[in-house]
Parts: sequence; structure tokens; C-alpha cells
Amino acid sequence: MVAEKETLSLHKCPDKMPKRTKLLAQQPLPVHQPHSLVSEGFTVKAMMKNSVVRGPPAAGAFKERPTKPTAFRKFYERGDFPIALEHDSKGNKIAWKHVSAAVAVIRARLEADLHAETITAPTFFLTKG
Repeated sequence: MVAEKETLSLHKCPDKMPKRTKLLAQQPLPVHQPHSLVSEGFTVKAMMKNSVVRGPPAAGAFKERPTKPTAFRKFYERGDFPIALEHDSKGNKIAWKHVSAAVAVIRARLEADLHAETITAPTFFLTKG
């Protein structure tokens, strides 16, 4: 009778019955990989056995930088030059705004350059001696 009671109790509680599991092929145990410690340079951690020193940050030397406007672009946009662009179907061409204005501007620039050269010339070459 005792045997009958045990079998009855097993069938009454299926949750308590041992579950069957499939036997899987044995897998090898994972090999312990020694992890490396990443640290900054010139620290105590950098001198440890398992440490790897992190490199310096990117300096940005090869990063493309915007170009600065040239002197010609600055003078052209300001309207100092007596030239204008003619937009044609064949392409853009440079044309003079006014011929007399162009001559006046060129003459003024040349006079300014000549005046600057005479001011910067050393005086000891000009004296007789």
C-alpha cells in the first residue's frame, strides 16, 4: 500500500515531478582570456603587467578647415575693383565697369605704391657725402 500511495502522489502533482532534459553534446569549458587594463599614459596603472596604454586623442591636424577669404575677394566684394562679371551662355567673363574709373583706380594704386616706396627708402643713401 505504501507503494500505491507514492505513485498516486506523483501523479497528483505534476509540478513536483522531475523534468526530463535532453542531453547536449559536451562543450569545452571557456578558456579564461586575460583581459588587459586600459589606462592613461604616465600613471601607476600604465606600469602594471596587464595594462595597455591608451593613445593620445586626435589632434585634428588633417581635418579640413574652411579657407579664409583672400585679399582679392575682400576687395572685389567691397566693390573696389572697376570690374564686373558678365554671365554668358559660354561662361563668365570679366568686363570693365567704366574705363575711366578703371584708369583712375589703377593710377591711384600706382601713386600709393610709389609714395610708400619713397617713404620707406633709407635716408642715408640719399645724402651726399
